[in-house]
Amino acid sequence: MYRGVLIVLVVFATFCARAQDALNAFTNRADQVLRSKWGFGVNEIPIYCSTNPLVRYNGGIHWLLQQAVNAYDQTNHTVGDFDFPSVFRPQFAVVTNDQCVAALITNWVEAADDYLNITARPFKASGDPTLSSDDNVWGIGMVIGVKPAVPIFNEFGYLNNFNVSRKLLFRRNQPGTRPFATNQMYVLSLSNIFGCSALNTSTQALPRDVTMYFTNSANIRLVNELGLGTTSSFTNGATQIIVCNQWPKNTYVGTNMYKVLTNTVFTLPTSGYVEGKGVFGPADNAHFELNAGLPVHSWFVEVTNRVVYALIDNVSGRMLDFVNYDQFGTSVEMMQRLQTLQLSYLSPWQTNGANSSLFSPASIGVLNQISVVTNSTRTADYIPQPGASSYLTAFLNGTDNTSATLMECPYQPSATVQQTTKWWVATAFPVGLEVMSPGDRCTIDEMASATSFLAHIPIGNIASLNLTQNSGNWQGIQITQITSDSNNLSLQFNSYTDGQYGIWSSPNLLNWGFVGVAAKLTNNVYGFSGVANGAAATLYFQARKF
Repeated sequence: MYRGVLIVLVVFATFCARAQDALNAFTNRADQVLRSKWGFGVNEIPIYCSTNPLVRYNGGIHWLLQQAVNAYDQTNHTVGDFDFPSVFRPQFAVVTNDQCVAALITNWVEAADDYLNITARPFKASGDPTLSSDDNVWGIGMVIGVKPAVPIFNEFGYLNNFNVSRKLLFRRNQPGTRPFATNQMYVLSLSNIFGCSALNTSTQALPRDVTMYFTNSANIRLVNELGLGTTSSFTNGATQIIVCNQWPKNTYVGTNMYKVLTNTVFTLPTSGYVEGKGVFGPADNAHFELNAGLPVHSWFVEVTNRVVYALIDNVSGRMLDFVNYDQFGTSVEMMQRLQTLQLSYLSPWQTNGANSSLFSPASIGVLNQISVVTNSTRTADYIPQPGASSYLTAFLNGTDNTSATLMECPYQPSATVQQTTKWWVATAFPVGLEVMSPGDRCTIDEMASATSFLAHIPIGNIASLNLTQNSGNWQGIQITQITSDSNNLSLQFNSYTDGQYGIWSSPNLLNWGFVGVAAKLTNNVYGFSGVANGAAATLYFQARKF
């Protein structure tokens, strides 16, 4: 029994000695390069100064620390069946001198297997006066050595779904008279999903069971140009367990990437904007505002993120990777993206003629919204209903035979703008596979980013369009011509975006089957001709972009 205890003690003592050797080697080398480059040592790194906003932890400092740990890990290896990286955690102190209140990194400790304890401690801003030694500081991660078989953090991104529709309500004092007022209600909603990915750039599959941990603390604002709207703050996350040998080696085709995504967050449920109060409220017809005019607004979606990611070995509990990014994000205006929608020549989203003030006159888009109905114009999100044109025209002229004093415009244009934004560490391969260069665990200011937008008609509108065999619609792509019999199917549609499109069919708007690939016929015109493959029996068709 005593021999077993002695063996355990010897192994533990050896592990502690190795950890101390690694820590000493790291701090000695880091101290030399930091003093040479920046003029301060490894235990006196400034991260905040109350009188100088330029004092902060940055990518240049982190790079030198990274090189110091890499120099040790390249020639020193852990005992056992897997070569684990060294992991060092900074400790902090707040000091006051005659120039400012400052925060510094004052010490480093080995922290390879301390993930749960570390993340249980508070995360604070570098300028927080309550910052203590073992707190976490946003934007300052741990320094982790690079080992050839360890996957690395690669990318963070999010998708914002901004939905907007506009209702119009016509009011008159009594039957047989013209309306004295037109009221509008903008109905908006916003949802978000976040995610990150990591890559195995090794020449072998990862021979360990691991868990990816991802957490994002987000602040999201949906506000107009007046700063009025709504704000939502939340923290969400996700985990992904990858079993031994199931994380493939670098194949240069993306199969070595694992992604983890959060659940969808509805930061603004479907709500109507109340002009007089500058807030969101119920979107039902009882809440149309009187005497508010017909203003138009720019709507900005502002997203700020604080991201923590870790990769943990399930057997040993040791950290393989860890990143901690401070406030970063985007602020984008969504309404202007709707100008890319080619619904018809009567676009409901034109803003000419209106402004953002109360009692604004009607925009061209509002007038077009009415004209679509009165002219029985088919658009990508409106199919004329029998009698709608004559009924609305008569109501507006006061020549109808009804007792109604209120009428809602039958056409309520709706659209969705999808914003996709991502940050990635580096691009190391020419095939578009975004990976981190070996030895490079950057701060957020060293990362590349890109934002793209897609404006379309919400797919949820399909069921309300009452499509027939001679018409079809999907996400803003209008099918203009369909003929089919038991053997053949032929159709055409317009698209103002080049790309590859496919045709799907459905008997019930729920279950869709692939029919074939469309071909580009002329500018903005695509078509499909071929064997129907059972599509002739269906009532509905969709054109989708791959």
